[in-house]
Amino acid sequence: MATRDLRAAVECVAEECGLDPGERFDLKLAATEAITNALRETPENHTVEVTVVGHEDAVDVEVLDQGVFSPVRAKLHRGPDAESGRGIPIILALVDKVEFAQTSRGTRVWMSKRAAAAAGR
Repeated sequence: MATRDLRAAVECVAEECGLDPGERFDLKLAATEAITNALRETPENHTVEVTVVGHEDAVDVEVLDQGVFSPVRAKLHRGPDAESGRGIPIILALVDKVEFAQTSRGTRVWMSKRAAAAAGR
């Protein structure tokens, strides 16, 4: 349910901000990867907070969980046949800007996707 609601919110905001269908798809996929990772890493009975903010020609998505992000641990558990571990490379490939941070509240993933049409303005 969380991923479906996130994709619907991103679609709505991104369309209002002028992202074309391909850009909206990319952002929805990246956001879904971020929330999937957050839900997997957050301790049971804790929340994952998601914020979707539209700008004139871009959309920002922030996912904040109460888990601990460890790139070293992620690399150790990922082999060529692993069923997971591709989320971060997918996010990096699909958005224009991304930040990963460990905060006092947990792990924060912030990403931004800009409408390509805005670059020509």
